[in-house]
Amino acid sequence: MSGRHFLRYTFFLTLLISILFLAGCAGFLASKRPLRQMEPAELIQQLQAHYAKLNTYQGFATFTAATELGGFRGFMEIRSINPDSMWIKVEGPFGIDVGMIRMAERDVLMYNPFDNTAFHGNLDSLELKRLLPIELENSQMVLGLQGVLILNPIEQDSNVTLSIVDRNYVFRLGESETVWIDPDGPVITRWERRNEIDEIVWEWQGKSYQKKGKVRLPQLVKIKRSDPKQDITLRYSQVRTNRKMKRGWSEIKIPEDVHVIEL
Repeated sequence: MSGRHFLRYTFFLTLLISILFLAGCAGFLASKRPLRQMEPAELIQQLQAHYAKLNTYQGFATFTAATELGGFRGFMEIRSINPDSMWIKVEGPFGIDVGMIRMAERDVLMYNPFDNTAFHGNLDSLELKRLLPIELENSQMVLGLQGVLILNPIEQDSNVTLSIVDRNYVFRLGESETVWIDPDGPVITRWERRNEIDEIVWEWQGKSYQKKGKVRLPQLVKIKRSDPKQDITLRYSQVRTNRKMKRGWSEIKIPEDVHVIEL
């Protein structure tokens, strides 16, 4: 085959593959049915049923954090028994231990080996809330770092609307909060809260979802808050779900000379 014929053959082969690929994609997209209208209570029930399949979680992630005190990069390991028990270990560059957090229901213990200091308190403490990236109830905080948020049952007379936008369900909770839901799962992919002048004061996003065991989970989690300023991004490299936790899985050993501050 001459060079000219070879180039012509390659061109037509590439064109044919492209046409077949585009036709296949078009057929696939065209075959998607429009989302059906749902009552808010029904969608919330489906969300809760999906996430109820996630009993235990262990994840390893790289993360970046920007706060009022500056920026930080490091590694994080998260273990949890859902919905309200969690253990976190944070490492800086070169594997240096930076801190550990344990949550058991509403009780929180944070240990900072750098400062030889530990903080202990209840989630109702205002001082403690300012240190944590998610300001919702404890179960939301535990699940949110795993890439999961849930909606609680809605009262009949509450100011809630549910619409369909770009093949996503969108909840509007009153005038300040909006929640985006991917029907595949279903899973919450974004949740934002705005103030009275329409500025975002808190935002959670999950991206790059994959099936992990029985549950769809994001490989990327972003959490932002304006007061105090916090911008956290987690990129998960490994996730294990629904495995039995070893005894002492959430233990934090604090040296006797560490000063524990009660909040």
